[in-house]
Amino acid sequence: MDIQIRLARPEDLDRVIELQTQALEILSSANYNAQQIQALVTGQAAWRGRDEVIFLAESAGELVGFSGLSTQRPQITAVYTHPQFARQGIGTQILQALEAAAIEKRYPSIWVISSLTAVAFYQARGYKLLRKTGFRAEGGEWIDCVVLDKQLFSTANPAKHSTYIPLIVLMSLLIAALILALLR
Repeated sequence: MDIQIRLARPEDLDRVIELQTQALEILSSANYNAQQIQALVTGQAAWRGRDEVIFLAESAGELVGFSGLSTQRPQITAVYTHPQFARQGIGTQILQALEAAAIEKRYPSIWVISSLTAVAFYQARGYKLLRKTGFRAEGGEWIDCVVLDKQLFSTANPAKHSTYIPLIVLMSLLIAALILALLR
């Protein structure tokens, strides 16, 4: 399957919410009851697209998945795959696009509050479990979830993942340029 990944536009939001609803209703039914799923659908649809950058995965013009990265902090806000296209590598591709964007923002690590359904997905891609948690969703429904994070790059070597140039290198170049100018 040929997948194209692009940034979402405002006119894509209805399709994003529709896919999210289908994924929650079908793929999360093993971990959550009908009331919890409905509370998630309602709550997430209400704020989807706010303070996040959304990456769409499309195949032949059809939306097959999306991921979201917070614009405020190094947090994954969503990774959803259409139920008909689950377990075909689409989630991995949109997560990789999101991680690349996080690295461009120089986030050394990234975290997610994951549904129970997606924990194994994240762990298989290098995310480490930090703690079990939960929250009250629409209608007071308790939703169990898990916080995971992943180190994207080491802060001990920022030069590897940025345009960072150590001060000593800059000073050395400046001194060398001065010496060459004096010798002329």
